[in-house]
Amino acid sequence: MTRILLIEDDPDVAEAIAESLRLVGIEVIVCGTYVAAIDALKHLPVDAVVSDGQFPGGVGHSPMGPYGIPLLKQAKTLGKAVVLLSGNDDLVRDAKVLGIPALTKPVSREQILEALDRQFAEESFRTQSKRKGNGG
Repeated sequence: MTRILLIEDDPDVAEAIAESLRLVGIEVIVCGTYVAAIDALKHLPVDAVVSDGQFPGGVGHSPMGPYGIPLLKQAKTLGKAVVLLSGNDDLVRDAKVLGIPALTKPVSREQILEALDRQFAEESFRTQSKRKGNGG
């Protein structure tokens, strides 16, 4: 099964996005802080990272900050597909300048999947999700 790490500090938004992705057979792990997201990225096998632009840092970090772009840059170096989700136009623009796919909130499941699809050369993310979900 395809696994996405979703970083979103608003529980209602996180649940809506996660549930939408689960409906198409994607496993979603939700984190609400930078510290939790970095820990999950280091220790859990994920295929992609979808992150809000601004969220709490967690232990030893400022309460709220623009951690999405640095987190996604790190995920890209680990070979993960990435997408930034933000209501902040400046963060969306900055991400795109850095080559990070970015979408302006609110977003649909289809927009997220299309942004992930563009990062896979041989087959779509949806196809991988369905095949992995059906036992390979």
